[in-house]
Amino acid sequence: MSEKMEPKWADPNPAGSLLIACLLIATGALFAGFVPSSCAPLVMVNSIMVGITLLIIAIISFKNNDIMGGTLNFVFGTIFAVGLSSSGLAQFIIPYFLGSVSNGALIAPVAKVPSHVNGWIVLPAAVVMLFMAIIALRMSSLLVVWMVSFSIALGFTGVWMMLGSPGITDPSLPISNPIIKISGWLFLACGIAMLYIGFAGLINTIAGRIVLPLGHPFIKQPCPAPTGSDREGCEIREAYQ
Repeated sequence: MSEKMEPKWADPNPAGSLLIACLLIATGALFAGFVPSSCAPLVMVNSIMVGITLLIIAIISFKNNDIMGGTLNFVFGTIFAVGLSSSGLAQFIIPYFLGSVSNGALIAPVAKVPSHVNGWIVLPAAVVMLFMAIIALRMSSLLVVWMVSFSIALGFTGVWMMLGSPGITDPSLPISNPIIKISGWLFLACGIAMLYIGFAGLINTIAGRIVLPLGHPFIKQPCPAPTGSDREGCEIREAYQ
């Protein structure tokens, strides 16, 4: 089959946005202190599954020549979803292979795996998201605000991890630390906003028109000369802004 006759993939980004929203809301609930810190492994397992799906979505986006969607899903899926969650689970599991001791009704490991190095991964990821916000200036004001907010949340998370993830004491209690609590509230806000972005992408695509707007770009791209197909493409682009 020739390249021109190959079926075109549908846009997978609405599905990715909705998955990211669910993960951010769960992570925000954990970091903001709405659930006990012992819920962290469950969030991590779900995060890994979401991350694997996001990597598949990223490949489809690249196949559709969507560099922005592919990069966002790859970075988020690899670093935030799969990478940090896998290393977080390692912090829970590996120490028990080194031996454990009884502390009343609790069984605690004799050694711990520190999380400081994760902060050195999260902080560069925050810079990446901030750079992508600059690129999004030509796309959507809502995306810009979301990426800046998410980069700030990642920054707070990175600092918290570099400090050794303080505030995790009793597993039956929430995480008690002001730095990660700020990050948690930002994650919740980003998750709710991403729900809207995902629904907007899904509904607008099905309807074939703008039903839920994503905001005008801060920097409008110049339109080509008003002739032929160039003019038509310009009108379509302006309609979706």
